[in-house]
Amino acid sequence: MREDPVRKQPTRKIWGRWLGGVAPALLLLTQCSVDKANFQFDDHSAENAEGGPSPGGNGNSPVVFSSVGDVCSENGLRVCAGAAQKQRLVCIDGAFEQDTPCSASENCDQLSGGCLPIASECVGKSLGFRFCDAAGKVKICSFDLVRVESEECSGTCKDGRCMASGCGDGVVTPPEQCDDGNAVNGDACSNSCVAAGCGDGVMQTGEECDDGNTVDSDSCVSCRLARCGDGVLAASEECDDGNTADADGCSNLCKLPKCGDQLLQAGEACDDGNAVDNDGCTNACRLPGCGDRIVQPGEACDDGNAIDTDDCSNACTVPGCGDGVVQSPREECDDGNQVNTDGCTVACKKPKCGDSFLQPGEECDDGNTSNEDGCTNQCKTNKCGDGYRQSPKEQCDDGNIINDDACSNVCETPRCGDGITQAPEECDDRNAVNDDQCTVLCKRPVCGDGIIAGNENCEDGNKNDGDGCNSSCQAEVCGDGIRTGNEQCDDGNKVDNDGCSATCRKEVCGDGIVQRPREDCEDLNTVDTDVCRNGCKNAATLNALSNSCSTVAQITQSVCMAAVANWCKQYGNSTIAGMVTGQAADNEYTVGCVSGFTRQEVDTSLLQGQCPGGRQQSPGCLEQADAACQALGYTQGFYLGNGSSGGTTALACGNGTRTFTDNVPGCNGIGTTDPVPVACAKALAAKCGSGRGGMIQLRAQTNQVTYTCVDLTLTGSVRLR
Repeated sequence: MREDPVRKQPTRKIWGRWLGGVAPALLLLTQCSVDKANFQFDDHSAENAEGGPSPGGNGNSPVVFSSVGDVCSENGLRVCAGAAQKQRLVCIDGAFEQDTPCSASENCDQLSGGCLPIASECVGKSLGFRFCDAAGKVKICSFDLVRVESEECSGTCKDGRCMASGCGDGVVTPPEQCDDGNAVNGDACSNSCVAAGCGDGVMQTGEECDDGNTVDSDSCVSCRLARCGDGVLAASEECDDGNTADADGCSNLCKLPKCGDQLLQAGEACDDGNAVDNDGCTNACRLPGCGDRIVQPGEACDDGNAIDTDDCSNACTVPGCGDGVVQSPREECDDGNQVNTDGCTVACKKPKCGDSFLQPGEECDDGNTSNEDGCTNQCKTNKCGDGYRQSPKEQCDDGNIINDDACSNVCETPRCGDGITQAPEECDDRNAVNDDQCTVLCKRPVCGDGIIAGNENCEDGNKNDGDGCNSSCQAEVCGDGIRTGNEQCDDGNKVDNDGCSATCRKEVCGDGIVQRPREDCEDLNTVDTDVCRNGCKNAATLNALSNSCSTVAQITQSVCMAAVANWCKQYGNSTIAGMVTGQAADNEYTVGCVSGFTRQEVDTSLLQGQCPGGRQQSPGCLEQADAACQALGYTQGFYLGNGSSGGTTALACGNGTRTFTDNVPGCNGIGTTDPVPVACAKALAAKCGSGRGGMIQLRAQTNQVTYTCVDLTLTGSVRLR
């Protein structure tokens, strides 16, 4: 056994309590050492919270409880942690520890330390709760609510207490008729313990009155207030048969029956309780009927007799068709019904065809003489073949069953597509299909009939060739060897360069197709001065016109200007000079033939050394050439080449259209000795306008240049190489 300085010495506890009813047994409490015992004795006379005595039965019971940590001497010993609770303790190594608690329906039993079921009568109660059992015995919930003790009682048990016997104790004892244990006189048991009943002078539940006598003719009858229907005749009643039947000689109002009381009695056919004679019940309590001399709703008259031929029939109607009496001469018959299919119609006429009434043997009867409205004059339903045309569903009706005459058996006029072959039809297959064996025109399909059928891929309604569809009804196309439609030729193939193109057009210069070897080019125009001459031959290049003009850098120089002059001569223009006016495309330049200038030769020294080779069209050279020509009376000049004699230079001198100083992108700021670029020539030509070129007159400045426009008699384009 372990030692713990905090704990006391081990303790063994045995709980005991007084058991039994009248003679309780003594339960001894034995302990080896008690250091931490808490004894408590319950006083049997003390009341618990529920009004009963405290736990413990008939005597005092010692109560000793341990707590977790208390010392103990017997390992495995189980005890309760308190009275009437579920927690248990178990002794382990000399000290109490918590054990598994009891379930919700159990409490710890102090006698055994085990879990026992809570007594059913003590569930939810406290220790010492007192009650009376079914046998009237005093019972007490004791000792952890798992046991019930009995208490001897020579009297009567009431609310768990023993009381002396007598009226009002709740126990019926002779000579008592009842005993409800209360002082209420108006319930089922009086205060003298006599059972309550009608006539005892005390009004009980269920009684309307109780006058304490057996007289039924007063205001209280069998403990109920007197009323009509109680079977007792009162002064205000004519009768009282004690039931709820209204038609038995005494009404529910305790009145004797009579006509007009709104109660249907024996001998009455009706009773509506009013004095109106011509409603649904007469004043004699009879049902209305024809012949009672009272004109009721639905009657035209009522003369109260059985004469049928007077002014009021026996049916209370004014004589007329449908009354069953033949009124001659206006009626042929009168069977008194609304049936039209018997021997007399509702118009009181004998039936016949055309009377609009369908009679046996008639298919129809529309009451008219028209034969074409669905019903004939013979009262037969119109149908195809009866000889009467029913519009619009019938186109005709010839009254026969011949199918190939002017009216078919389905009453339609002959037409192509009706499935009946009639002259002049060659066939009739009743469909709208053209490529079978019968066309929509009811003709056998043939080429030239305008309908594509069979193996035909075209149909123009004739058998002519050359109109797009040949005599075999095959489409005529380019390459079939037959010139048709808008074809200019058809050589039976789709090969170009053989005189007839793949699109069946004649191959000629200007058609946009280069026909080699006879054509060099095709530009689809009639301009003879471009790079493709009107004969579809390439124009001579500048290099071919002058082998000195061979590079792009020379384009604006005198060597290429001489080549342009030769280009002008091809077209009969004997100009002294030509000029490049821009670039049209890669290796293609725009050119023009200068007019209004003459060749002048001057002393080379006048040019002040500004026109050596490669600089003849530079701003410096152009400025000196202008000055030399101006000295001769001209307004402008430019370099042409060497003069005819040594020390001279040939210039082109003339009068320009107009001189301008302007901002010209591409020309501004050109160096004095630099050749004029093609871009500047193009910009100047654009400034001068159509049919003109521009020539720099003075040295270029940073943001502007001075130039003169010259006229060109012929313009075009040419390749460098």
